[in-house]
Amino acid sequence: MICKWILETVMLSNLDNLSSFYKIYPIMCQLESNEKDEELSKACSRTLAVLAQTLTHPHHVPAALEAVTAISKSTSWSARASCLEFLQVLVFHNMSILLSNEAWISEIQNIVLHLLEDERLEVREMAAKVLGGLLHCTILPNEEALLDEFKKKARTKLGNKRKRMSEKEEEKSGVTNKIINAARLRHAGVLGMCAFIQAHPYNVPEIIPPIFDCLSPHLNDPEPIPSTIRKTLNDFKRTHCDAWTGLQGLAERFTEEQFALLQDLTVPPSYYA
Repeated sequence: MICKWILETVMLSNLDNLSSFYKIYPIMCQLESNEKDEELSKACSRTLAVLAQTLTHPHHVPAALEAVTAISKSTSWSARASCLEFLQVLVFHNMSILLSNEAWISEIQNIVLHLLEDERLEVREMAAKVLGGLLHCTILPNEEALLDEFKKKARTKLGNKRKRMSEKEEEKSGVTNKIINAARLRHAGVLGMCAFIQAHPYNVPEIIPPIFDCLSPHLNDPEPIPSTIRKTLNDFKRTHCDAWTGLQGLAERFTEEQFALLQDLTVPPSYYA
């Protein structure tokens, strides 16, 4: 009934109470993934979709971002993923309003970057997708500094395997957690660099080719890092490859090493290899 009331109110353009709707937002994010009540789940999904697409007046924006920030720290990974989908739609439908305040853009960036390091793979991948959209719309400040930060995170050391094997039995769990956290941080850096590539589906600005050099050393990293890189490069080929010249049309924009990497990773292996 509450979801129905919100839907009817928003559709009638009665937006005076929009801020109060965001007090219910965390509950809807939690219940959206409810497998025991399909009707409730669909009602929450519809309401969240309409709420995200609603024109949000400036005095309601703080309440919206506060609610999204709160759910981004939820213990439920599905709720954290849901808030990213919501944020993506909210930003694209209210971009001019959000751009009027640098603090709002900074808050949005902080939410996405925080979830880019999430412990759950699905959340990290969704955060990378949202980041790519934000970069595509060029609404984030100082993109070069952001890219440098991703390169730094991608260089996070995973630790020496032999050294790990020599740890005392009672310390193994702590060492394992450190390795997992390091791999997660490293994956976040790779996802961030891949988001820069995905943000330019039909052009190759100068900032893109050097990213290939940074990604190349991570092809032998633990999964899911190599899979993330291969998927990004295959998507890059799909959107940039010319039907007549193939990848050769891009050769002049890359060094020989960068272009060789792109070819190696996007050309299917021979059946007889």
